[in-house]
Amino acid sequence: MKIEKILNYWIVILLALMSCNSTRQADIVPDSLLIDLAAMPPNWYVQSTSNNPIKEYFNYESGADIWFNGDTNQDLLVAAHYVYELRSENQAARIFERQLSVRFNSSSIAVDIPWHIPPELPYMSEVAEQFHFACYTSNINGLSEICEAMGQYDKYLVIFHTHVSPNYMTYADIESILETIDAHMAEVIDE
Repeated sequence: MKIEKILNYWIVILLALMSCNSTRQADIVPDSLLIDLAAMPPNWYVQSTSNNPIKEYFNYESGADIWFNGDTNQDLLVAAHYVYELRSENQAARIFERQLSVRFNSSSIAVDIPWHIPPELPYMSEVAEQFHFACYTSNINGLSEICEAMGQYDKYLVIFHTHVSPNYMTYADIESILETIDAHMAEVIDE
């Protein structure tokens, strides 16, 4: 009788803890996980935001994105941050694996110098379950370097994509943005 009461007590506590955790996860909306203009270097501005990014290669439960432009008359400089919420951590892991070959494809006709990890920025997330960062040089509208990071954080797939420019977006700027994304994701997921 005493053992049964103890077991029932622990079952009630366990169920309460599980419901608190699922409530917290349900309260997290992808747009609350996006970086804001404060994370960007000077001379950038917000171009647009959305709570419904294009479902390019996969379906997701909910998503959000924010697009930035560099304030220059010479070149079009673009950066974007996407957050996709999947149904589960397992689905997010599968989508991450599939997206690696799609997003980091050196066979594209736009790729002049294939995807590579720049020696100046060998960034690896210590927060994400899976993470990949690389850059390539595009031959569209002249040569320009483009970098992208993709990470799986629990049931979220996060992508940051940017043009690189010495006066607008350096490797140090990218590293700072990736650290901001990691810190924010760690804070939210640990809650």
